[in-house]
Amino acid sequence: MRKLDSIEQKMENFSSKLGEMENSVRALRRELNSSKVAQAELDKTVKDLKESVDFGHGRIDQVELKAFKHDSALKEAKEALEKKYLYLEAYSRRENLKFAGIPESEGESQEDTRRTLVEFLSNQLGFHHPEEIEFQRIHRIGKKGDRPRMIIARFLRYADRERVMKNAFKLKETDFKIFEDLPKELFSLRKKWILYSYKKPTVRKKLKTIGSVSGKAQLQGSDYILGNVYAPNKIKEQCNFFVELQQKLDDFITIQDQRIIIGGDFNVIMDQNLDCAGGLPKEKESVKFLNDICLNYDLIDIWKL
Repeated sequence: MRKLDSIEQKMENFSSKLGEMENSVRALRRELNSSKVAQAELDKTVKDLKESVDFGHGRIDQVELKAFKHDSALKEAKEALEKKYLYLEAYSRRENLKFAGIPESEGESQEDTRRTLVEFLSNQLGFHHPEEIEFQRIHRIGKKGDRPRMIIARFLRYADRERVMKNAFKLKETDFKIFEDLPKELFSLRKKWILYSYKKPTVRKKLKTIGSVSGKAQLQGSDYILGNVYAPNKIKEQCNFFVELQQKLDDFITIQDQRIIIGGDFNVIMDQNLDCAGGLPKEKESVKFLNDICLNYDLIDIWKL
């Protein structure tokens, strides 16, 4: 009986410990389930945070893109305004001419300068009645030194200014010079492009392929270069072509000081209403580059005269 009681007691103890173990396992399962729920919530929070960060990056990219486009638009507008101002400045000086090498007397007044210029037009350029030419203003520019200062004259009529300029070829074998009154910025811009072109053999080689200079001529005492160009058909190639054409024009005008007559096939429609009939013509992007050339050099389409 004692043994049976002992065995029964041991069985009860074992059952009690087994119950405790089951309770512990259930408690562990509850904790595990709670951990899984917490992990799921944490994963969801991390996912939401990642989506928020990605959205934020996307917004930042959009803002940066808008800022870049805005800056580009402002830069283009600034360049356009500067170009327009430069053109207006050059246009406002179109009645001006500069005369270099004309002797300057001591204590010379503006009236003396005017008489000196009139005598110069008569003696050096062969004008019969230079006193009939009307000027808005004549004066010397620059600081006094060993050499006579340059005279700048603003003509009342552009036609008189052109007559004087056309006779400038008579000064080739003398120390006198006549210059157009170009803005410093325009001269620097032309010089910059010329130096760039001539320092780069590949660019210099490319410039030589732009059309062909067919010859030189002298009309009414002025030297002209007769040019023939043939523009490509593709818009991108046309844009590059006209940019390089303007560089070459700067080259001729600045270095050789000669006027240019250009002809050829430009492969663009300048005015959809006047330059074509029938079909569905579209204005090419390259037209604005050609318009810039016409604007910069005061060119006109002779067919519209």
